[in-house]
Amino acid sequence: MDITSIPKIGAIMRLKQPIIEGPLKELRFDEAGQIEALVAYMGEDGEAHERFFPIASLEEIEAPHE
Repeated sequence: MDITSIPKIGAIMRLKQPIIEGPLKELRFDEAGQIEALVAYMGEDGEAHERFFPIASLEEIEAPHE
């Protein structure tokens, strides 16, 4: 980032992060007894990934229409 692209004070900012969205594959309990969900998704690299997330950090959405 060069000096000309630095936002001005007061600018509205958004955190850049990937959208992780895909089918729920599995549920499990972690060591603390919290529920975790295994989600399958396509990464920004175009590769298939699977990762466990705390269930509280996820929300169910409608499946895309094909």
